[in-house]
Amino acid sequence: MIRSIFIIHESGLCLLSRSYGDESQNIDLYSGFLVAVSSFAKNMIGEKINEIRMEHHIIFYESKKEIVLALVTSGKNISKRKISTIMRRIYFNFVDHYHEFLEQELIEPNIYRDFSIIIDNILETSGLMKLDRSSLENESISSIH
Repeated sequence: MIRSIFIIHESGLCLLSRSYGDESQNIDLYSGFLVAVSSFAKNMIGEKINEIRMEHHIIFYESKKEIVLALVTSGKNISKRKISTIMRRIYFNFVDHYHEFLEQELIEPNIYRDFSIIIDNILETSGLMKLDRSSLENESISSIH
């Protein structure tokens, strides 16, 4: 099950986060950690990070140019191939929708808030999640710090 999705600027600023669970999150802490790990791997080791495995969660990474996309799952029954496909769809849709803002280096999270709808649609059409729209309306979408 997908727990969270983060779209983060390389500066560490979370442009958009989307949670699918009850746990509350400190978005700044998460995004700072996710970018720090990605930057460390790239700058110190010379490799891109693809995933972090924990006891009950896996964090998958996709980073291109100035954007770091992280997807947190619970459980190990989701195929890497499916996750990779979904992450590419999210990334390319995000860049396609917001290329003008990204080219201008506008990293104000309010600009990107509506993209959560596209993320939900990608997850539903992939067959990975069936979302209850009524509960999502009541859930706070964390795109502002």
